[in-house]
Amino acid sequence: MSRDVPFTGGDKVRMAAGWELRYLPDLTVHHAASRARDPHRRRAEGLRNTLWFA
Repeated sequence: MSRDVPFTGGDKVRMAAGWELRYLPDLTVHHAASRARDPHRRRAEGLRNTLWFA
């Protein structure tokens, strides 16, 4: 991940950027968190981005 580009992990940020959120009742999605990522760094960057986009 480039440090020059803000990491966006939240739906609100994506929606503010023009993305749409859809509900598909027939779709089942399973997401396993990456073990390669540092959860503390991810949390810190998420908080930073919340402040940037507030």
